Amino acid sequence: MASANERRQEHTPDQEFAGLAARSLREGVPVDELELRLQNRDGSVGPDAEKVEELRGGANSKLLAMAGYTTEKAAAELQPIVVEKPALEAAQQDAVFEASEGRFTLSEQTMLFSAIEDRFTSQPERYNGIQWSGVKRALEAADKSVIAGLIKMEENGHEVGVTPEEKGGKKGFRFDSCSKSSPVGIRDVDYAQAETVAKGWNVDLMGDDVFEKLRKAGIITESGTWSHLKTDEKTLKGGLSWYGFDNGVNKYNANAHDLNGGFRCSLWVPEV
Repeated sequence: MASANERRQEHTPDQEFAGLAARSLREGVPVDELELRLQNRDGSVGPDAEKVEELRGGANSKLLAMAGYTTEKAAAELQPIVVEKPALEAAQQDAVFEASEGRFTLSEQTMLFSAIEDRFTSQPERYNGIQWSGVKRALEAADKSVIAGLIKMEENGHEVGVTPEEKGGKKGFRFDSCSKSSPVGIRDVDYAQAETVAKGWNVDLMGDDVFEKLRKAGIITESGTWSHLKTDEKTLKGGLSWYGFDNGVNKYNANAHDLNGGFRCSLWVPEV
């Protein structure tokens, strides 16, 4: 009885090309995307680049011949067909947005919006009088760097919260680090390092006045933790910076850092 290899070798190249072309039509997969498992000339099983190229080329020629084309005529007359994806499929693609201070994907933006919206639902007493739809419109109209910064905050445990705030006579929303304890994503940094990270995210360090409002409202507790806060140049020149603790704010050594200390951020976005 002939071996499998001998039986395979009984097929002429033309028959192999025709067989592969038929498989492509049967499975609805382009020849170049079909998975081929070949027995090599030395008897081993695995990819033989030369043989694969020969088979794919021959099968494609067979398909062109079926359509009434020679390879030369196809190259001269056929143009790539661009198939428009259905709207739903296109919306599900993980598009990458470029921002002046970072990159983010559509799914990351969706996750950010969902996280903030969920807080409107789970904390109705806090967001009484604030409509999520208005906040969403403001975010959608904001520069992409704003979204990139808020995504960084959310990814690093800042639990972004929203507070209505006027700035320069214009209404808007302030987005803050509202985790109970100091955000866990980045800790054990001194003031200069915290400020560098915040700038890289295109956000500000939280002001001591904002921290106090959130602490007194019970939103921030800093139980066993502390956070770096925005500090003016005069204070920094004296070697100090503002810190947020469970009992309020205070100035301390700007170079201090430990595993219980991180930083908090804020970002303002105008209403639309």
